[in-house]
Amino acid sequence: MKPGTRARLAAHLAVLGLVCWTASAATSLRLPVLSSAEARDIADRFEEDRRTGEFRRALAGVRRLLKSFPDRPEYLQAEAELLAQLGDPEGSAASWEAFMAVAPFPADACPHIGKAYEQAGEPSRSLDALRLCQEADPINADLAVAYAEALTEAGRTAEAEGLYRRTLKTWPGNDDGMSGLLRLRLKQGRKAEAEAMLAEFFRSGKRSTEALYISAQLAAGRGDRAAAKTLVREAIQRSPDYVELYRMLAEFQDADREWPEALKTYKALLDLAPADPRARKRVRELEGL
Repeated sequence: MKPGTRARLAAHLAVLGLVCWTASAATSLRLPVLSSAEARDIADRFEEDRRTGEFRRALAGVRRLLKSFPDRPEYLQAEAELLAQLGDPEGSAASWEAFMAVAPFPADACPHIGKAYEQAGEPSRSLDALRLCQEADPINADLAVAYAEALTEAGRTAEAEGLYRRTLKTWPGNDDGMSGLLRLRLKQGRKAEAEAMLAEFFRSGKRSTEALYISAQLAAGRGDRAAAKTLVREAIQRSPDYVELYRMLAEFQDADREWPEALKTYKALLDLAPADPRARKRVRELEGL
């Protein structure tokens, strides 16, 4: 949960005794009643469970709170996030929908709701959600890029390109917008334009991880694996937890028969992704040389 959300949660609990379900007699709804002390105790326990990875127990606590306070956005957000962590993207998306219906800032659900629908195998609903997110907060570069990426995946490349260009016009230094447009160029087979964009980007003194990654792909495509490896190593220095960079570097080293270096890279990859089948296989093979 975001720090700001935690602060709002704490503030809410501090005054919960004033707004607890004392008005239930005046409404036709009959919801369970929690005292402020009970609610505070449940909230404390679900945060602790969440911190220690006890996500199912944390979810049970959040849902107890939601039975008494079904329209509290901070509880709906926590439910959505916990369901995502538990591998239930459909449930997560539904909780984000409920959050957006009552939250003072519905765009706080973005781009999580789009990702949830995507993981649930509903790309059209993901695209619709990201469009609504972008419309709800049109000056948010991250949401614009997320929607442009979804448009690209949907094959609506002209719309995606237009949105990327508008994003870069408004935020000229936006790395994600630049990287997204570069990936779109590669998807379209417009490698020369991608190369020119990267050259201009690097001349400006910028060295983002994604730009280095894409530049390495292009260098490898030209057959210049030495340059590609140099670029990937620089990208790893910038983003040492980026798994795909290790995969790329290990494959380059494998192709160049740099066995000791490849073994080190595969082992580093397994530190980040222990279940990676290719890395596990190659470590066994290389250790047997």
